Amino acid sequence: MFEQALHLNMIVEWRDKRGPALETFGEPTGFGLQDRSRMSLFTHPQSHAHQMVHREGPGVNTNCQFLWWYPGSVSHVGISGLDVLTGPMSGCLLVTFRLDGIVHAGHLGTDIDSVENTDNAWDAWQDWAGLNAHDVVGGFFPAKHWSEHLPMPRPGEAGAKIFGLMTAQGEFWSFLLYQQIRAGIFRVAGKWRHPSLPLHEVIRRPG
Repeated sequence: MFEQALHLNMIVEWRDKRGPALETFGEPTGFGLQDRSRMSLFTHPQSHAHQMVHREGPGVNTNCQFLWWYPGSVSHVGISGLDVLTGPMSGCLLVTFRLDGIVHAGHLGTDIDSVENTDNAWDAWQDWAGLNAHDVVGGFFPAKHWSEHLPMPRPGEAGAKIFGLMTAQGEFWSFLLYQQIRAGIFRVAGKWRHPSLPLHEVIRRPG
C-alpha cells in the first residue's frame, strides 16, 4: 500500500500541475460527479515524473493514482487496484462508493472562498448518495485530525499541506507535509489512519 512508502521525515517533491477533465460522468449540468483523475505527481526528488521510485523492499506499492479536486464538483476515479492520493486538503470530505460495480474514490470540491462552490459540491454528492445509499462505502475528513494534532515544524519549514489517501484495501489515511526552503520540496511530518465516518454522516452534509 502506498502509505508504506511515505515514511515520517521522508523528503518528497510535490508540484501542482492539474489538467483538464478526462471525462464527465452523467449530464454535465445535472449529476455533477466528474472523473478528474491523473497519475501521481507526488514523487521522490530523484524519481521519473509521475511515479514514486523510492523502494522499501518487495510488496511495497510506491505507485498511486492522483485525484485532482475542483471547486464546486465531485471528482472521482475508480480505485482499480491502485491507491488514490488527493489534495491538498482543507475541509473537504473524501468518499468511497460503488459505481457500476467498481469502487471509486471521490473528493468533494468544497471551497473556503466560495459558499456557492461548497453548496454545489455537497448538493451533487447528496443528490447522488441519497438515491444510491447502498453503494456508499465510507468517507472521512483528512484535515480534521491535524487541527488538533499538528506536529511542530522544524526551523525553516512552513506551509503545511495535508493529503488524503484511499487505498485499494479500503483504508483511509492522511499525511501532513511541511514546505522546505526549495520550492516544491516537502518533509512528511505526520501520517494518520482514519476510521470511516458513520455512513449517515458520509451521505448527508454536517449541520
